[in-house]
Amino acid sequence: MYGGLVILGPFVAIHSTARVGSTPDELAFLAVSMGNIIAYAILFGAALHWRRRPDVHKRLMLLGMVALLTAPFGRLIELPYLLEHVIGPGTVVVALAWWDYRSLGQLHPVTRFGGPAILLWELMPNLYMTSAWWLAAARWLVRVFTG
Repeated sequence: MYGGLVILGPFVAIHSTARVGSTPDELAFLAVSMGNIIAYAILFGAALHWRRRPDVHKRLMLLGMVALLTAPFGRLIELPYLLEHVIGPGTVVVALAWWDYRSLGQLHPVTRFGGPAILLWELMPNLYMTSAWWLAAARWLVRVFTG
């Protein structure tokens, strides 16, 4: 039984990717996913640069994780304008701010600027995700990556 699944696996994958990006809703949601990947890459790169400063490095890595939390929180609740992608990760940013106040007595500069920035970044796809230029770009991306 297991061997049969291994043999059929590529065919299932090919069949399922043929439908990816077939609706405007899927293409619009790709804006959120691409934004998260870009945000994580930027924050991860910055964290690598600041790895000799543990206070900065740890906060940048945590904010990078916040960018990746939009998908899990988006599956828990459904709110208008994709707000679940901000409210869930926002709780992590609030927890980081609370930690800063408790341990430092003030907000760390990374938290002060990075926390609001990542939450605004999560809202940005709402501005363009249904636009004609994004849907055309998303269709092109789907064609490139699915063959």
